[in-house]
Amino acid sequence: MNFSHKTAAQFIIVVCAGVSLLSGITSCSQKSSDATRQREAVEQGLLPPLMLKGQPPATMLLEVRMREYHVPGVSIAILNDNRLEWAQGYGSREYGSTDAVTSETLFQAASISKLLTALTVLALVEDTKLQLDADVNTWLTSWRIPEDENTREQAVTLRQLLSHSAGVTVAEFPGYTQHQELPTLVQILNGSPPARTPPVEVLHIPGSEWAYSGGGYVIIQQILEDVSGKPFAAIAEERLFTPLDLEHSSFALHLPSARAAHSASGHYADGRPLRERWRLYPESAATGLWSTPSDLAQIIEELQRAVEGESSKLFSSTLAKSLFIPYLGNSAFIGPINGERNARWFSSGGSTVGYCSFMVFFPEQGQGAIIMTNSDNGHLLAMEIMRGIAQVYNWPDFHPQKKTAADIPEEILTQYAGVYEVDGSPGQLFRIKVESRHITLDLGDERFILYPESVSQFFELTTGISIRFQTNSEGMVEELLLHSPFSTRPWSAKRQAD
Repeated sequence: MNFSHKTAAQFIIVVCAGVSLLSGITSCSQKSSDATRQREAVEQGLLPPLMLKGQPPATMLLEVRMREYHVPGVSIAILNDNRLEWAQGYGSREYGSTDAVTSETLFQAASISKLLTALTVLALVEDTKLQLDADVNTWLTSWRIPEDENTREQAVTLRQLLSHSAGVTVAEFPGYTQHQELPTLVQILNGSPPARTPPVEVLHIPGSEWAYSGGGYVIIQQILEDVSGKPFAAIAEERLFTPLDLEHSSFALHLPSARAAHSASGHYADGRPLRERWRLYPESAATGLWSTPSDLAQIIEELQRAVEGESSKLFSSTLAKSLFIPYLGNSAFIGPINGERNARWFSSGGSTVGYCSFMVFFPEQGQGAIIMTNSDNGHLLAMEIMRGIAQVYNWPDFHPQKKTAADIPEEILTQYAGVYEVDGSPGQLFRIKVESRHITLDLGDERFILYPESVSQFFELTTGISIRFQTNSEGMVEELLLHSPFSTRPWSAKRQAD
């Protein structure tokens, strides 16, 4: 496993110098003094994932965290009482540029695309052009789901595709540079060149289990195009964006020059901009949306009105309510549903190369937020912002987890001090030291304080990483395992001889 200091920093915390990124602040027309105070409290109150019980959380400044995470631009929209309370842009559209991010700056929305695709599908269900529970091969003409033992048991339906329960493969898509040949939808579905992903297949009996599938949304895209005879972007424009008067959202594969000029460029985790500004995603229904937090907030407002029977611009109240119904586990058309009763919330988000976006909404509370960034590190920053918003607006969830530091004698902690080399990365070292009632981890030039949760388990407040020490049969410490919230596997490091 290649564990460079840069890689470690991406999973733990990135700290380096950068330009001031808040010089280009631009706000929407929300002039309420209360909203202004709330906005300033959010900007000054980013929160870590963990906090010590009995102590106030360590708040952080948005400007500082943008610089430390190498995130040039951020755009935020806040929903309160089922309406857009404020929207604000921060930083620049590209690193080193004076072009400020505004509330009208477009970002790639990644997997938030799937939510808007679901709305487009329901709009066509409302128009009686589609049905949620019929065999999707009924409408597919350009490509067909092959019959096999899984589909003979149960045909694939739109309801299953929308809720990731159709047993369909291919989770994500890597995108294409602007000079690469782009595949057709059929080539993507078949996994044939120039597609960069394997074939989209039905791996399990439809409806039997949940499995995240971007491939399922490519099937939906093909269905919509076959049924309407139009490109997917045109369908969404006609049935979604135009009725809601959304001027800053598009599924267009190639943005018109006027929109492209006001769009944010993507950036790698180290702050470098993508050479061609962004990648292209012909899998539009799965991950090809361009939008703004304000437009997405307007969509959530409309959904709430539709649920209450106060609007039918897109579809009926019955169809609007179906968005929030989990069909397998907690997976609904609108995204995962978490929490209970009045504290229910859904989320949607994801990343394309150079961009990260995240949205949360509490339907019963009428509260939520959408955060869009132009950096691969955006998910780290977005979660800190979201926890700060939860604190300011008193959300029922999304607060830092409270931890208790165990009282471990220093003589016991001393046994963990030493140098540990990361497995598979010779020369990459973790240095553990003991200070008072906690330990420190030195990684390159950075130092992290970890508090004991038990005799062998330690946690760090700002990043949420944890370390567990392991002993051999003789009780001697020989290894540590570092767990990161943003890595599926722990990093293993062996203790070196003194």
